[in-house]
Amino acid sequence: HAHILIYLAQNSSVRIRDLAMEVGITERAVQHIILELESEGYLERLRNGRRNLYRVFNRQTSSAY
Repeated sequence: HAHILIYLAQNSSVRIRDLAMEVGITERAVQHIILELESEGYLERLRNGRRNLYRVFNRQTSSAY
């Protein structure tokens, strides 16, 4: 989870396919982790056309990176 969260903070417009290859897990596993992180308030998924953008939140201050 942490690896994906850090990667999304640094690359907010990365495709799930590319993220899965970078981390070394399946696309489905990445989707599941992103859903968990989103439901726990660590990140927000925003649509930008056909792509997603991810905004990662600092839980202590509630500010976005």
